[in-house]
Parts: sequence; C-alpha cells; structure tokens
Amino acid sequence: MPKDLKTLAWFSGGYYNLNETDSPDTFLFKDLRYPLMDENDPNSSIFKFTITKTDDRWEAAPFYASDLSEDAFEAFWTRIKGI
Repeated sequence: MPKDLKTLAWFSGGYYNLNETDSPDTFLFKDLRYPLMDENDPNSSIFKFTITKTDDRWEAAPFYASDLSEDAFEAFWTRIKGI
C-alpha cells in the first residue's frame, strides 16, 4: 500500500471503506469510526474524502458537507446528545 494511503488508514484507525467512482484513478474514502450524518444515507459519513491518484501520489480533496440537510444535522446532533 502506498504511503499516502497508509496515512489515511492510520488516520481512521484501520476502520475505513474505499468506494470506486466513475474515474479509474479516483476513490471515495470513508472513515467508519464516526456515525453517519443521516442514518438513512450510507454516503453521509462525517469524514469522507475524494482521493485521486496524480502521478505517483494519492491526494485527498477537501471535504465540504454542502449536500447535508438541516434536518439531517439536527437528527445527528440529537443522536450525539444521546436523546
């Protein structure tokens, strides 16, 4: 495993998932240690990164949670509080 991917695996404590995308050199990395923002949406991981191979390196794109609804955030916040 390349050093870049080993770093991501270390960051997630070994609990991660890689999903293919439409591009052969791009994957979606999800850290599985944290709950989903929307428990009905398996793609709503708190820590998810799009990683792309550029030359011999894997680069993670910044994560923006713009696709999450206010209702999903409120439900997530309620779950965190244990209510």
